[in-house]
Amino acid sequence: MRDKLNKLSLLLPEGCVASVPWLRTQGYSTQLVQRYHKSGRLVQLGRSAYHRLGRLPQWQDVVISLNKCWNMVIHVGAVAALELHGLGHYVRLGDNPRVYVFIHGPKAMPQWVRILSTGAVLVHAKATLFSPPDDMKGLADVEWPRSPWPLRVATPERAILEMLDLVPGQESFEHALLVAGGLMTLRPDVLMSLLHSCSSVKVKRLFLYLADRLALPCFQHLDASQIDLGKGTRQIVKNGKYDSKYRITVPGKLP
Repeated sequence: MRDKLNKLSLLLPEGCVASVPWLRTQGYSTQLVQRYHKSGRLVQLGRSAYHRLGRLPQWQDVVISLNKCWNMVIHVGAVAALELHGLGHYVRLGDNPRVYVFIHGPKAMPQWVRILSTGAVLVHAKATLFSPPDDMKGLADVEWPRSPWPLRVATPERAILEMLDLVPGQESFEHALLVAGGLMTLRPDVLMSLLHSCSSVKVKRLFLYLADRLALPCFQHLDASQIDLGKGTRQIVKNGKYDSKYRITVPGKLP
């Protein structure tokens, strides 16, 4: 029993949340899990979810746990991903931030995620901006100092496209303009691949508009003729100014 308990401390990092089925595959029966719970060595979160006694899970632990222990595919995207890559100018998350996480596939968030206080408001959405087999493009595993397991995060190139997908409903045009203005190291080859696979005409046109207006270094290396920009006009903001080059409406007064 002592060996099993010591092994559990190695198998399950502090802060991570495991499902009972995952623990069972690691050699811990339901009865043994319940025994550890009664003795205080495991803390239960809702139904069939446990973490080791110690620090409380943070939002990063939630994303890591869902990928590792819950048979889900999920990643941090949009503004939070840019912050994690160190591109935090104008996008500081602050206290209790809204963190967008994108779910791949039909699975929904487990109930325990909704009842857990993680230091952030996790806003989860389906990852629909890219369709299979391209839905995993532009994702990377990055180190998070509080866990030996990596955190799956959108690359900066994918993250800015995800942010633009939230304009104007969840993100303002003005905020997107400020954030995009600080992205001086976007990789043109990665962007071309993502723009070619992106399913949103609005996002593709809006990115090209911003990259052109801001004279981002990547823009001169992008070939818009190879990107499907659709037909017709896309209204980004109501009662805005029409940009004939990219056929979108933008705010009349911009910084």
